[in-house]
Amino acid sequence: MNKEFLAIEFKRTQDTRSNYVERATAVAQALYSSLLEGLRAVGQVKEWQTQQIVFVGGTCGSVHVESFNKNMKALGVLESKWNPIRQKLARRLLEEQDKDQ
Repeated sequence: MNKEFLAIEFKRTQDTRSNYVERATAVAQALYSSLLEGLRAVGQVKEWQTQQIVFVGGTCGSVHVESFNKNMKALGVLESKWNPIRQKLARRLLEEQDKDQ
């Protein structure tokens, strides 16, 4: 039996630059690196695998398709559900943007 610990992080960031996904992912990874290292050390004893999954949503409704699909695959979501979920996320991001103003 595979035991897996998934640390799921959602970052909402300004999406005006092309590298917004990479920057937000790097921030999330730095934020939780020591926690995940500790979990990995403990998990090796108990045969647990640890993985961080970072979803990044842009303030203008952007959702990077490749990274989103990679995350959906890692979570075991059926591929036929990926686009509808991504579309709902983009709409939700735009709704939140409207609230912020």
